[in-house]
Amino acid sequence: MKKLALSLLAATVFFAACSKDDEKTPDQSPVNGLTYNGEFLATPYCNIVHEDLAGRQINFTDKALFGKDSNYTGNVTVFGISFDTTEIVLNTTYTYKSSGAAGFDKAKNFSYIYGYYKQPFANGDFTKEAEDNRLNTSSLISGSITVKKTEKVYDIVYELKFKNDLTVKGQFKDTVNIRPL
Repeated sequence: MKKLALSLLAATVFFAACSKDDEKTPDQSPVNGLTYNGEFLATPYCNIVHEDLAGRQINFTDKALFGKDSNYTGNVTVFGISFDTTEIVLNTTYTYKSSGAAGFDKAKNFSYIYGYYKQPFANGDFTKEAEDNRLNTSSLISGSITVKKTEKVYDIVYELKFKNDLTVKGQFKDTVNIRPL
């Protein structure tokens, strides 16, 4: 009888522990996608662009805008984060800080972003309407990006908070196209 009671107690504890795991809120960070004020959008393309001799930029897009699709026409989402360094340090979290601000450290901070969310794109470029609706650093309140790499796979997690309570959160985990400008 004692063994039966212990077995029932162990089973109860086991099932209680399992049910608590089931009640957890699932991770809201999408892989190869972003949320724009809670709305999910797949962004399966990522590239690192060598902007010039002094910087790099990581871009996340919902369309393949390079190569065969470079003349795509339609709505496009692109978010880009620029670094004031020629080498992005892996396994590091960068935070937003204006490059002219006291304490700016290019090994810890990024200073510029831009974003187009479902904006018109034609003949390889954003339209005037898209430019008028572009998000940029002037509306950014805070942000962070963590860049990790295992062999050829990057794992990049980012969060950008803008004025008017707008938040963009995303994750990209795959190979990245690295290209010169």
